[in-house]
Amino acid sequence: MWIIISILLAIALLISMGVQYEQHKQIEDYKYANTYLRDYIVRYIEEKRK
Repeated sequence: MWIIISILLAIALLISMGVQYEQHKQIEDYKYANTYLRDYIVRYIEEKRK
């Protein structure tokens, strides 16, 4: 009985670690996109002021 519970807990832990890794990767992608877009907007505004 305890073996089954231990296996289920291990599977749940692995799944949660995988989900957390995917969320972290997605946040990094959003940070990169946000920085790129902000730089693009700043360059666009500076170009329009000229």
